[in-house]
Amino acid sequence: MFRQRYFWHSSNDRYVLFVAEFFLRRTNRTTVERNLPAFIERFPDADSLIESSGEETVDVARWAGLRSRTMRLPEVTRLFMERSYWTAEQLLDLPYIGEYAAHALTLYIFNQPSFPIDNNVNRVLTRYLDLETESEKAAAVTRLREYTCSLHGVNGLKLVHMGLLALGWDHCRSSAKCTDCPLRGLCAYNDQPLGAARG
Repeated sequence: MFRQRYFWHSSNDRYVLFVAEFFLRRTNRTTVERNLPAFIERFPDADSLIESSGEETVDVARWAGLRSRTMRLPEVTRLFMERSYWTAEQLLDLPYIGEYAAHALTLYIFNQPSFPIDNNVNRVLTRYLDLETESEKAAAVTRLREYTCSLHGVNGLKLVHMGLLALGWDHCRSSAKCTDCPLRGLCAYNDQPLGAARG
């Protein structure tokens, strides 16, 4: 399943999801996948991380290459765990939490119908629907979110989001691999004159 591509996708632990999204903002998913389990083993819960020193956290997460950010991770984790519920807008007020992480945390932890858009999701939707402007993209995301939630609820929205991420990782890359894409017969990008060569 798409949700199990990386171990944090199948986690229900808000602490694990938070730490994963914190690092994923500036560290590629392969590096996080390889190193995050050891980090979680050293800091198995929020309290253990919050009580650590910034220097200790940096030492355990040297693989991330984010000294100044990692130094503040115990503090940011404390702020996050102090509240039982956050909106995406509120999460944006936390240090080092960007737009994607805020919406991802809102969707996957707090089960609200946010729709996180990174470069992968943006690329898939732009090509599949032949979108050109930011307003077209925003309208398409709104329609997708509302339609999916009306049929399948927030859990369905999570699966759709994970599916789009997987398409971006595996097929709809900067240099598109259209040949084996499951959406090939429906995609506007593949129907363009150069579509056959793009595979």
